[in-house]
Amino acid sequence: MDNKKKIRSLTGTALFLFFSAGISFWLVPVPPAPNLLEKTEDFPWSLIYPDKEKNLGNAFQTLIRRKPWGEKVSKARTIRWGFRGVIREGKEYIALIESENKVLRCISGDILPGGDVLQCVGSDHIEVYVRDKPQIFRLYH
Repeated sequence: MDNKKKIRSLTGTALFLFFSAGISFWLVPVPPAPNLLEKTEDFPWSLIYPDKEKNLGNAFQTLIRRKPWGEKVSKARTIRWGFRGVIREGKEYIALIESENKVLRCISGDILPGGDVLQCVGSDHIEVYVRDKPQIFRLYH
């Protein structure tokens, strides 16, 4: 008899929750439809035709000034650097890079002299992106 009462109370609770959830979803208002297709302007849509003679010269001069195609890189002076060693501070490895008689301490993500990017520092090597190509430099060959 005890089990029947427990089953009846659990069944009653489950039915109550089911119907209260159904009524709650039924009473919730539906969100409004998006206004994407509503006309917000009073005038008809048309293309704008600019005056070609005035704007073409300005546009050409702007292109020449901005140089979106890039500029020639002068190879007159390239900064040389050398991989001299690795030190460890805590869990982090730091590369020792020599450039112009100075020793620099560099970590992963630093930009080396000359614009190369130090990607990774290991216990005996570094990985550097030289002209967008990865190269590995090792202490011991």
